[in-house]
Amino acid sequence: MEIIALAVQAANVLVPDCVGKAVKAFGDSTGLLWGPSSAQQFWFQSPKEHVFQYLLALIVVALFYSVSKNFRVNAKAALSAKGAGWSTKCPINTLIAYILLGCFLLQVYVKGSRSQPFIQLGWLLMPCHLTTLTWVYIFLHDKPQHYGRNCYLASLLIDWFWAPISAVIAPDWSDHKFAFEPTVFYVHHGLLLLLPWYYAIRYHTMPLSRSHLLHSMWVPMLISFGLFTPYALLTGLNVNYMLYPPPLKGLPAVFTSPFYRFPFVAVQSILNVFDNLIIRGVADVFCWVMNGMKRAKRKVA
Repeated sequence: MEIIALAVQAANVLVPDCVGKAVKAFGDSTGLLWGPSSAQQFWFQSPKEHVFQYLLALIVVALFYSVSKNFRVNAKAALSAKGAGWSTKCPINTLIAYILLGCFLLQVYVKGSRSQPFIQLGWLLMPCHLTTLTWVYIFLHDKPQHYGRNCYLASLLIDWFWAPISAVIAPDWSDHKFAFEPTVFYVHHGLLLLLPWYYAIRYHTMPLSRSHLLHSMWVPMLISFGLFTPYALLTGLNVNYMLYPPPLKGLPAVFTSPFYRFPFVAVQSILNVFDNLIIRGVADVFCWVMNGMKRAKRKVA
């Protein structure tokens, strides 16, 4: 925990008092005023700690981006070449897309039905909802010219498979008000758990490389720190746990300290590796077995 103490000290020394006071005034007059978080939760990280981590995260993002800046273009080109003439056009995929879109629209209705609907709708920025819309995009943009981009996006969703898993392991139903919400949750997240395997078996995905790993790290960091943190301060919603850590028991102290977000980033980066290796590995084995069975049938015939 010495490094945490040093980080807290660095935040207090390096961030000017006027900046800390400005962030405090902004949060007190917006998110803390009309959001659901208590003052203790809202300022779990002090204003100076927020600013320090925000700037540190942007530096890390810039560094990772500089090393992997060509990954997206190269990945899309390589995947387009592998699947020349391929597309995701399929009745099954279209059905999946509309089911996911229906689940998302039901969430819009549910959250819009609560008190302070414009604040509650902010929960739609949680990773599982963004993942949902990405899958919808992949399956509805189904022309051959979209194939490389679709496979690039699906490869990232495979890396981030830990996100829907964590949502299923520790679901938050404390604010459910409709009887159908648990059913929608399981249908929605069940699809999010199945789709990476389905896509890896049926289509092309990117193997791990240094640039791939760094790309899969800086993109969510930029979204979380660059977008979700100011949005959480504005709305008072703990979007993607940017205000305070998840309420999980037995976590090491580093995950419950004011600098808990960077340790979580490290864990998620490790999970990116495991998710990619396991899902693509299982898909390769499945395809190898199926191809072997097809060859055996041809020999018998």
